[in-house]
Amino acid sequence: MTIKLSKRLFLAAAILCVLLRCALKFISIDPDTGYYEGYDALVLLFNLLLTVSTAALIVLPMLKRTSEIRCVCFGSAARLFSILSGAALLLFAAGRISASIAEISSVSDASPLAFLFSTLGVFVFMGIVPALSGGILIAVGLRARGQSGAGGMNGWLLLVLLVWQVAQLLVTFMDFTAVRHVSDQMLAVMSMVLGAPFFLAHGRVLSGIGHDKGVRQLAAFGLPFALLSLTLSIPSIAASLAGRAFPFGLPLTGSVLYLCLGLYAASLGLSIQRKAVHAAGEAN
Repeated sequence: MTIKLSKRLFLAAAILCVLLRCALKFISIDPDTGYYEGYDALVLLFNLLLTVSTAALIVLPMLKRTSEIRCVCFGSAARLFSILSGAALLLFAAGRISASIAEISSVSDASPLAFLFSTLGVFVFMGIVPALSGGILIAVGLRARGQSGAGGMNGWLLLVLLVWQVAQLLVTFMDFTAVRHVSDQMLAVMSMVLGAPFFLAHGRVLSGIGHDKGVRQLAAFGLPFALLSLTLSIPSIAASLAGRAFPFGLPLTGSVLYLCLGLYAASLGLSIQRKAVHAAGEAN
């Protein structure tokens, strides 16, 4: 019952939060500064709705008894969004590494050792790790089938997605803190915070290592991650297309990436169900 309630809550909250955020993007948020200007009641309503919905989506699956066996169904929608997420991640990584290389090259007073470590860090965490992560998401979309993706994928390799998300979170948090503190940045950071446990659960489910625990974690963090990612990305894409992009937030490629990841997480979260076949086999 709690899983069904979580799914209904997610669908209602996603629609309302995205619509409210789109409205705020066009009538309240200054595209030059990123700050709210007026419409305080609407801002308060949006913040309350998003906070309460996210917290409820995390807590509700944890109220269910842990003895119930669940599974995740990797249907055609989940596989499609996995492939699209991988392609978007490769595009996003290419833009980030190009910008980082240009920034490093412009620093003339750095010591050779500092320049070496900076360049190495950029290639590892903004080049190699994102490229591997994008390839893994594409491979998941091509290989995963049926209940819980049929398992069997390499668990260590799937952890690369977690490493990428944590690295992306740290880089984004440091970049945003150095500039200012506004709602676009907070939404991006909180989405990435929930992305870390989502990718950990994702790896457990697909590898089959700690599968049941992974499904419970996916139930608790998949839909909240999807809610924040969709609320972050869809209004940002709409604002960018309308010429109201916020200059200190995620680039358009980043918004597209989190749109695809949000849809992927939502398709997995909405597919969670009781493993009836397994339960029947156990009973016999």
